[in-house]
Amino acid sequence: MIVIEQPTADPTYATSQKEITVGGRVENATSVSVTNVTTHSPSNVSANFQGNAGTWISDPIPLAPGDNEIEVSAKGDTGVARDTLVVRRQ
Repeated sequence: MIVIEQPTADPTYATSQKEITVGGRVENATSVSVTNVTTHSPSNVSANFQGNAGTWISDPIPLAPGDNEIEVSAKGDTGVARDTLVVRRQ
């Protein structure tokens, strides 16, 4: 399980910034990855795992004007879990 909680837990978010940092919670994972699907830009992620649960936060992710689909993936023994956030750069 992986969820995006920062900057919002909602499925969409609007900003005028050129970059965004996202973060959240993860369970039963050995690695986390973040990608701006719209621009095909991967981002480095810092994860702090404590047993089977933990938190993660990305480095700044460049945003294109308009809608940007940010996808986070967590890989673990049971497969891959994903969550997405659509960020509209105004």
